[in-house]
Amino acid sequence: MTKLYVANDVHIYGPHQLISDDDLSIEHCQYLLGDIIDMANVKKKDVKKAKQFMERIIAMYNGAYIMGNHELWKKDFYHDIRTPDHIVIKDPGNPILLCHGHVPLWGKEKTDKWMGKTPGAGFFKRTFSKFFNCWRDTFGGFKITDKDLDKLAKYAKEKECKTIVIGHKHPLETKYYRKKGIKIIILKRGFNEIEV
Repeated sequence: MTKLYVANDVHIYGPHQLISDDDLSIEHCQYLLGDIIDMANVKKKDVKKAKQFMERIIAMYNGAYIMGNHELWKKDFYHDIRTPDHIVIKDPGNPILLCHGHVPLWGKEKTDKWMGKTPGAGFFKRTFSKFFNCWRDTFGGFKITDKDLDKLAKYAKEKECKTIVIGHKHPLETKYYRKKGIKIIILKRGFNEIEV
């Protein structure tokens, strides 16, 4: 068994952030699995500050930071910064795939369209986002369907992994599934210590 300490979906700078940019608990994680900084919903006046914070965190994690759908990826906005969309941990007998989750669940076309948005949000978008997230959290996160599990199992097999760990779906508690011989772990928002 491999023990992992990861953070995902904390949405720093977003209207529903779990921690702020001065909270150092994020620095104790082995991996960051996306939506750490919410560039989609950051106040427009804070875009530059959020970008600088993200660049610092990406440099600190040196390949262990996976961007989620809320980090966005506007062409030429980040210049030379690149992060992987997945990481494979070569655990003997149990290769583990880490990813945010939007790539296998949405597909390339939807991911590229979403990630190409301009960072920053105004009052109305941030207010809607806050209410939407409160509603979602009240009802247990996004629904996890059998089709979602099929997509995740397929993605893990394509990467030759027996386990896939994602965030993205925001369940209230971490969920464990097995589909087509693949162990699927969908993490709750925040900081997670898991054994795989």
